[in-house]
Amino acid sequence: MAAGGADLAEMGDADLTWRRGAALLPGDRVRHRGRRGTVGFHNDDGAAVTLGTAHGHEPALLRFHCARNLHGRVCGGRDGAAPLCAACTRFGVETAPLLASGANPRLHHITFDGGGRPPERALLLAHEVEKAGAITGVHRTSWVGAAFQNGDVVVVEAGVVTPRALAFPFPLPLPLPLPLPLPLPLPLALPLPLPLPLPLPLPLPLPLTQTLTLTLPLP
Repeated sequence: MAAGGADLAEMGDADLTWRRGAALLPGDRVRHRGRRGTVGFHNDDGAAVTLGTAHGHEPALLRFHCARNLHGRVCGGRDGAAPLCAACTRFGVETAPLLASGANPRLHHITFDGGGRPPERALLLAHEVEKAGAITGVHRTSWVGAAFQNGDVVVVEAGVVTPRALAFPFPLPLPLPLPLPLPLPLPLALPLPLPLPLPLPLPLPLPLTQTLTLTLPLP
């Protein structure tokens, strides 16, 4: 399942991958010099705004507009030249220094996290930012209770990581008659702080205060 921008915003760095130079779309989560942000500008009504095409030869005259139909009138019209709604008018005041800075206003519009009012915004090239993506994987119910550690042997096939050996918590009624019948039914795991591998058959009786963990290789 693909993660949206809101989901990615809640994830920590350990759950994300970052790619530089990836195609950017409004709402994408990005990182620039360690700072996170979102692609796209919004006015204080929360409406996404785009840069109008009117006065394209004069960047300082370009205006952002949301193109919402308010009271029978489209904010900014088709090209941004028509009258603006109140929220876009305020947005124009906020972004006037950005448009007057000399940066190409048609670069990617990045709004940085931080909760400032107004928020910090920037105009950046795609290769200047890293695009966030969720680390994807496959969860299997049988993996509950299992944990990966350095040195574990796994198989990677079609993007799915499968451990070659799994351990599962399973109560061991003690004492048990030994030797145990082999092969043992899976899944089987018995928590015991004993060194592994253990010699079979195990000596009996085992103290009831102990637990046993058997790690069984999967075919």
